[in-house]
Amino acid sequence: MVAPAPMRIATITPEARREKLRNEVPNMTVNENDLWNSLPFGRMRRWLESALHAESPHRRRRQLHVRCHRRDGALFVNDEYVIRGVAGRLLRHFLCAYAENGTTEFFNRDVRRQQSLLLPADKDNLEARLILLERRLAQKQLPVRVARRNRGCISLTVDEPSRLRITDVA
Repeated sequence: MVAPAPMRIATITPEARREKLRNEVPNMTVNENDLWNSLPFGRMRRWLESALHAESPHRRRRQLHVRCHRRDGALFVNDEYVIRGVAGRLLRHFLCAYAENGTTEFFNRDVRRQQSLLLPADKDNLEARLILLERRLAQKQLPVRVARRNRGCISLTVDEPSRLRITDVA
């Protein structure tokens, strides 16, 4: 009984591949990019390159639709509940000022003078309400943040330029 001959595994070098293609199609010139792009990896590379150069959906201007209920001060952003009460009215006040004239810095004494916020006359607990608002905005991961910069100074930060639409509901 004769033993079968061992199988040889053929390895094709890039030069051999090019030579084989040249012999099969004599009028065609072949380069490395043609070979690379003909492979599935080439299509994937082109897709990745186009995706990297395309505008990310997170970079596009998002629209923030803010809906405020006058009755209880409840505030919704893009139909998602955020906060209610005095803290909701505070955020509405900050966002309205930002939308109208781009104001991002507010002072405690000016906020306390605003009659539309309906702050309690005896103890308004403004600092506690601002802390609650700051934590809630961080929890909801909205592109809007409120922070206390200096003593008596409140800062509104909008992460990305957004189109802001504020609607009041009775």
